Amino acid sequence: MKFYQDIANIYHRLFPLNLKKIDFLEKAAPGKQILDVACGDGRDMLALTQRGFDVIGIDMEQDMVTSARENGANAHVGNMLKIIDQRKYDLIYCVGNSICHLENIGEVKKAFKQAYFHLKDGGKYVLQFINYHPFLKNEDDFLGELPLITDDELIFKRQYFRSHGKIRFHTEIQGDFDPIINDILLIPLMEDDARKLLQDVGFKNIKSYCGFSDEKFKDDAYAVVLLGEK
Repeated sequence: MKFYQDIANIYHRLFPLNLKKIDFLEKAAPGKQILDVACGDGRDMLALTQRGFDVIGIDMEQDMVTSARENGANAHVGNMLKIIDQRKYDLIYCVGNSICHLENIGEVKKAFKQAYFHLKDGGKYVLQFINYHPFLKNEDDFLGELPLITDDELIFKRQYFRSHGKIRFHTEIQGDFDPIINDILLIPLMEDDARKLLQDVGFKNIKSYCGFSDEKFKDDAYAVVLLGEK
């Protein structure tokens, strides 16, 4: 995907390490074996490794896997729709809105099935994605934008538009490099739909949060975090 190829070298500047996320994942894990699905540049993996976990990561983008390996992470090119690794894990997580890059709800369910299969009995699955409910209440084609991401030399603008049943994710990045402009179509996955799909696959004790916190999900939350058990 062109967007992730373009940002591989600046990924750490766009998405700094979130320690609340690492704390949440650590608390969720019933054991030490973890799989990071859509691992990006591997910094989440490394943070968990430093806390004593054995973490493997997969990502479809070779550039991201290369960055992760350069950072010292055990990352490999892989697809969440067909996880080749036959090991079983205590925790599998897919965060950063990665699930919404799939083509349709059928693929989302297939990704959930893959995660379920590769978990040990009693293993946990953590899923995070943007809460689109507040955006889709807007009747215009322009649905709104996410908070601006900036550092001393970078501005990252993110906007949402309606597009034939999907959401067009428009991004503009300006900084100490040539401007990076991209458009990606995303599935407008909703919390209740994702919860039902997880239940259909076989997950139990599903809990839904406002991001990586103990606060129960609300319709106006910025992000959805779902936690399910095999």
